[in-house]
Amino acid sequence: MEADLRETLAYRPSAQQGHPIGTVVVKVASRCNLACTYCYMYEMTDQSWVDQPRFISADTAHALGKRLATYAVKRELSSLTVVAHGGEPLLMGVGRLRDFLAVIDDSLRRSGCFLRLGVQTNGTLINGEFIELFQEYNVGVGVSLDGPAQAHDRHRVDKYGIGSSRATIAGLSRLHDATQEEGILGGLLSYAHIDILPAEFLAFFAGLGVANLDVLLPDFNHDTIPPNYRGGAVAQWMIELFDLWIDRPDELEIRTFAVIMHLLLGGRFGYESFGANSLGVLVVETDGGYHASDTLKSAYEGVTSTGLNVWHHEVREAEESPLLRAAIDKAASAAAECLSCPIFNVCGGGLLAHRYSARRGFNQPSVYCEDIKAVVGHIRRRLAREIPAQMLH
Repeated sequence: MEADLRETLAYRPSAQQGHPIGTVVVKVASRCNLACTYCYMYEMTDQSWVDQPRFISADTAHALGKRLATYAVKRELSSLTVVAHGGEPLLMGVGRLRDFLAVIDDSLRRSGCFLRLGVQTNGTLINGEFIELFQEYNVGVGVSLDGPAQAHDRHRVDKYGIGSSRATIAGLSRLHDATQEEGILGGLLSYAHIDILPAEFLAFFAGLGVANLDVLLPDFNHDTIPPNYRGGAVAQWMIELFDLWIDRPDELEIRTFAVIMHLLLGGRFGYESFGANSLGVLVVETDGGYHASDTLKSAYEGVTSTGLNVWHHEVREAEESPLLRAAIDKAASAAAECLSCPIFNVCGGGLLAHRYSARRGFNQPSVYCEDIKAVVGHIRRRLAREIPAQMLH
């Protein structure tokens, strides 16, 4: 993939090169206590996790802290988000996770850059000690939850095939009850589960009393998408969900829809899944290697590796690699037909992982291209009823 992207960039001299990394996802644990059937880390093509240390070491954390501080100063960053990820990051235990957070917090404080700390967890291991730690470092906690039990437990199972919804909901409830005023619950992460009625899906999440929900498109590509996700099924589901959501009186925000509306109204930056431009995401594995977005692991073995690491390379070198540049500036890597599409500013050619096939690599539109067009068109029409047409882009 590196060679493919480097060649693409060479023919796009107008591609912007100035956007920095905004989020660093640190794989503090390379193992998980669940065995989710659709997991791109453990259940798909790339099995490189087997060779990774189980947990990030103290030496690696210190080396990373120094690299991030240097990067923040050189890039004159006003803020940076660092997310402890996995696998399941809480497998580290409270002590080791505290040590990691302390190192990163101290390093960035010295640089003068505002640090946002986060943890993305399946929620099953959240207890009082972890909650106290999150409060101590003001950690924004994201919890992965796929909806009602019958949906969640179909895929998010443990090593014995037992569903995890009860444990996840219990952990989420502890977090919610203990931190309502502190506001450290960052939100929930789910995906477009088209086997659940959108009304049931939305009612479930709204009933949890959380403020934010991110609904992702499943990590299928042109070679792996199942028949039931073809033929406009995703668009139909997302459109129905949007209409239900936009007409609700509660304050649950669905990030996917909020970002699309922001871009339609002239917003410049999206994130990996939407928008022609985004602040970059750097992944750091437990061995200190710099990697691109781990959703790319759904394509083939070794696809995410930049060949760089915290021991020998500055973060700026990773930022300038074709892998990360492709996600930061979508015009540098999107298929030619995407660049002339009227909604390119909104979709950005789709998530890079969704563009892959063994035959064409990443040089094609997203496998969800037609779905995205339909959803964006529908949202544009809904907005046009409420605001002047000249405000829409």
